[in-house]
Amino acid sequence: MIITAELSLYPNSDDYVEKVTAFCMQLKHIPNTEVKVGVLSTVVTGEASTLWPALLDLTTTIWAQQQAVLHIKMAKGALSVEQLPDSLQ
Repeated sequence: MIITAELSLYPNSDDYVEKVTAFCMQLKHIPNTEVKVGVLSTVVTGEASTLWPALLDLTTTIWAQQQAVLHIKMAKGALSVEQLPDSLQ
């Protein structure tokens, strides 16, 4: 099953830009996924059987190293802004 996850990481540290950048780079290394990095969030689309364990591993690693909030929204299917009506794009 294909899923789409929108993620926003909020590290509780002064070097948050570096930590968010590193997190996005780790997301880009998840096999067989599409990653779109945005200004406020990152969207990852791929097989649930691949994405779920990868997100669990990344979250566990982040929380072992630092205090941070990770906000995740997930939906079934490959969602994108291109699917919105033209009036909303």
